[in-house]
Amino acid sequence: MRIHARPGRRIDEVEAQWIAWTLLGPGGSYRVPVHVRRGPEGRYAEIPYGSGKSPA
Repeated sequence: MRIHARPGRRIDEVEAQWIAWTLLGPGGSYRVPVHVRRGPEGRYAEIPYGSGKSPA
């Protein structure tokens, strides 16, 4: 899943982790590590989510 920042804003590391926690909840993802990746200058955050998780 890719989440884009609003125009003129950026997604920092803390916000990216918060987004992942909001999507996955406190239990995480079935004991599978989820690696949040941010795009250049924080323009977006990529979070592997759903049944077809792709490596991040």
